[in-house]
Amino acid sequence: MSSHPHAHPDHRPPLRAAHLSILAHPDDDLYFMNPEVLQAIRSGAPTTSIYLTNGESDGRNPHPWEPRDQVPADREAYAKARQNGLLGAYAAMALADRAARWTRTTLRGPHGTVLETCRLERAPHITLVFLNLRQYAPEDPQVRLRTLWTGQAPSVRTIVPTGGAVEAECAYDRDALIDVLAGLLEHFRPTAVRIMDPDPDHQEHNAQFPQRHDYGDHSDHQDHTYAALFSLEAIERHRSSGAARPFTVTSYRGYYNERWPHNLGVYASSCKEHYLNVYGAADGYDCGDPAGSGDYSVGFGARGTGWVQSTTHRYAGGTDWLRRDAGGRLSAFGVLGGEAVMWQETGPGTGQWGGPWRLGGGPLAPQLSVCATPDGRLHVVGLRYAALGAGADAHRRQLVHLAQTEPGGAFGPWRDLGNPADSADRVRQLGAPVAAVDGQGRLHVFARNWGKGVSSRVLEPAGGWSEWIDLRGSQLQEGLSAAVNHDGRIELFAPARDRVAHWVQDEDGPLLRLTPRFKLSTPAGATSSAVQANGRVIALYRKPERAVTLVGRQGDPGGGWPHGPQSRGGRGGYGPVAATALTTSGMEDCALLATRNDFGGVSCAVLTPDGANWADLGLDGIAGGLIGAPSVSTDSLGRGIVGAIGADAHLYLARQTSLAAPVFSPWLRVG
Repeated sequence: MSSHPHAHPDHRPPLRAAHLSILAHPDDDLYFMNPEVLQAIRSGAPTTSIYLTNGESDGRNPHPWEPRDQVPADREAYAKARQNGLLGAYAAMALADRAARWTRTTLRGPHGTVLETCRLERAPHITLVFLNLRQYAPEDPQVRLRTLWTGQAPSVRTIVPTGGAVEAECAYDRDALIDVLAGLLEHFRPTAVRIMDPDPDHQEHNAQFPQRHDYGDHSDHQDHTYAALFSLEAIERHRSSGAARPFTVTSYRGYYNERWPHNLGVYASSCKEHYLNVYGAADGYDCGDPAGSGDYSVGFGARGTGWVQSTTHRYAGGTDWLRRDAGGRLSAFGVLGGEAVMWQETGPGTGQWGGPWRLGGGPLAPQLSVCATPDGRLHVVGLRYAALGAGADAHRRQLVHLAQTEPGGAFGPWRDLGNPADSADRVRQLGAPVAAVDGQGRLHVFARNWGKGVSSRVLEPAGGWSEWIDLRGSQLQEGLSAAVNHDGRIELFAPARDRVAHWVQDEDGPLLRLTPRFKLSTPAGATSSAVQANGRVIALYRKPERAVTLVGRQGDPGGGWPHGPQSRGGRGGYGPVAATALTTSGMEDCALLATRNDFGGVSCAVLTPDGANWADLGLDGIAGGLIGAPSVSTDSLGRGIVGAIGADAHLYLARQTSLAAPVFSPWLRVG
């Protein structure tokens, strides 16, 4: 494989994990990325958070008992108060001591810029970096990140927080901001990057979903969106420099969280709320700085926003990235540095692996979907950032497809599948794709579209792609899944606002149709599905605000779904529940499950008709923690295999040692 022009080996030495987040405002990480930032900090890996603006707004920072209009505006003091609250929250996450000391210094960047860095003295692996850009210019609120990106504003000046290390203003033009971020990426050399959502949902605002701080007809704050776009541009510049280590990128939804079923259980949401209360000095804590001890409006008010109760990845793709090929070898796929990569067993069931091999295709969004056609060839589909334009009409997002030229062989070139949307703004609301192959050998690619329905394209066995097909659906969340039932027809599942939506393929053609009155209840985020050895399809998802696993079962192979879901417990967490059938004798109605849990590790269970016996695999041996959701498969000997991507950009695998129980070997690091 390494000799093929589309599969390049990566011979770099094992990496030490390093986390880096890029935020628009202080508190974006606490609201939208936690508990993952907390888990990164507690892993002991270097953790850096970069804040583009101070979110100083109109400069008023009232306590909960003070009328806002009676508090004098002081943007410099409010900027410093938000920084103070953030330092307290990070110190509490790292040391359980909000008053722990920080060292403040300045860092000179390109284009005459000056940044402020804060390092936690008793936990020096934690660094916060403040660029101190004004959220908007007081004399012209249109001068801000959005207009800096589009070129309408030639530059944005910084603010000098009261009593900070930086003593004078500077200005950033568009290139300066990208260069500074690219320079910080080169300086900190992260293996796990976190950013906000570059392509928020279209949102119709009404009494049910008021405008609040959304920008235009989008479901997020404009600063979140443009901070993410600047981040992606800097990431691409960093990747192209040749200095980057392999790294993952995870994007997080923002105000989206308030409008969809909440996906965190009590423990995780309470944990987020606790550190936001520290940030907001909700208990009246006084750090001794006259500028303020936190963002007082957040204290004891965080839960009311609806943002605390969910942590949502923008690209909630499937869990099918670990698969057996035609020869029985397992292959795993991921996205590192914006390019597709593959790891592979050296032989069926050996437990010995090679890779990663770079497959290109970038710049890609984080999630890939993988399936195999009847001839044994593996197919990979993903979402590409085809263009990040300054103008609204210059953005392009497209689905892309990659296939092996022969079973077990090299991969051919990437193919552009386009986008079902036909306008510049709508192309950005495309979701992560899911692929499946029906019994006739047709390859189907499905994706959530801008209208929150489903669109698909179909590749016929003889070659040739269909045009885009509108499968309808409405008010769908991200996180589709597809299973091929016992008679070769695809069943598609999608999480809707108040139910699981379900499609079944026609008996005589490629078209899928919505099932009326499907009985599965409201999901919190992505669905997943699997076909058991007895031919029955199962659908899995999480219960809102409880995070337990719910399982729906088909009544008969290829038949209806007469019953509602059953709760099968779990260890909290969020994201899709990976599932694969167990094929050993006597386990035809069982499946192996794997999920991300409340503590950022992996929990597994053997699902039987009577329940699920959960056990934690833990994080021992996974450097820096887990990125995204795990995947599961079985090897050529029928043993369950759990795969996870570590924060160090390595693949980790655990092999089942007891076929009837969730008992696994220690994690094996690959590559």
